[in-house]
Amino acid sequence: MENGSKYRIMPTTMKKSNFDVDLDFGEVQEQLIVDMFEHDGRIEVKTERDIWQSTGNIVFEIKYKGKKSGISSTESTWWAQVLNRNNENLMMLTFKVRILKKLLKKMYLIKKLLSRRGEMTTTAL
Repeated sequence: MENGSKYRIMPTTMKKSNFDVDLDFGEVQEQLIVDMFEHDGRIEVKTERDIWQSTGNIVFEIKYKGKKSGISSTESTWWAQVLNRNNENLMMLTFKVRILKKLLKKMYLIKKLLSRRGEMTTTAL
């Protein structure tokens, strides 16, 4: 399996119709979701309420009062970010925590570099 994963992302059977391949792929993905909730570690859930719609942003807390918190301190395997509007959950984004941490670090470093070069006033991130 790729990257040490115990799951096949794409089915490996040959000479199938597109429908059969899509069906196999869907079944693999369904099993990933079942395993995420039943077997593959804990899930930390955070909810964005209303303001995300006007800003276009979601927030991942990394510190609170100088101490690691949120994504920095979680021991969960999965992170779920729920987008809520008027007390109704519209969608949920799920991330593997180890991958999300890498992405956020990369975004932070890019923002820091642009800030040093004076580009933050003209660059939207």
